[in-house]
Amino acid sequence: MAAEEVLQTVDHYKTEIERLTKELTETTHEKIQAAEYGLVVLEEKLTLKQQYDELEAEYDSLKQELEQLKELFLSSGCLRKTTLLGDPAALILPRSEAEPCPSHLRSP
Repeated sequence: MAAEEVLQTVDHYKTEIERLTKELTETTHEKIQAAEYGLVVLEEKLTLKQQYDELEAEYDSLKQELEQLKELFLSSGCLRKTTLLGDPAALILPRSEAEPCPSHLRSP
């Protein structure tokens, strides 16, 4: 009987080793998939960060250009300051209140 018990114990250990090996393989595969997904997420984050930085730089450039155009129009006498602050009725000064606009600033 001792020999039978040893064989059963050996079979039990073989079965347990096979189960643990399969579980280890599956877990390893899942970890690799998770790592690959993490890399994809990081790449996407870097791409979005780069796009954000480019858009922010473009925004800053356009904002500066807008400020320069406001100053140009205000200094030309073609527009009232209130126009740039949101009063569309004050867009064009009556000729009696404004000097003529330079030709390159006149609208057609």
